[in-house]
Amino acid sequence: MQTKLAFKVAGITLTIFTVILPLGDAARAQDRRECERFARDYARRESRRGGGLISGAARGGIRAGVVGSIFGDRNFARDAAQVGAVIGGISNSARRARNRDELYDIAFNECMRGSVTPF
Repeated sequence: MQTKLAFKVAGITLTIFTVILPLGDAARAQDRRECERFARDYARRESRRGGGLISGAARGGIRAGVVGSIFGDRNFARDAAQVGAVIGGISNSARRARNRDELYDIAFNECMRGSVTPF
């Protein structure tokens, strides 16, 4: 009688380890894929705010042009505006990429914690 009970317990334990536990891993993997997709979409949408290369170049060019016109003549202001446009475009693009990575990390962690429901 003891032997039959031991075999039943062993069979149930084996069933749990071979069938039920892998199903839980598959559910977590599905959640992970959903959270990755959610975080990627969220970061892409939210990082668009504030503009990119063109808006950064415009702001940099205007700011540098104004400062250049204060401290120099028309040629100096034009050259300063061109340099400001290049620097503004590069720095705004880099900031946008950094923000996108940070937003992805935050959204993914919140989703995995269950604080946010993907889609």
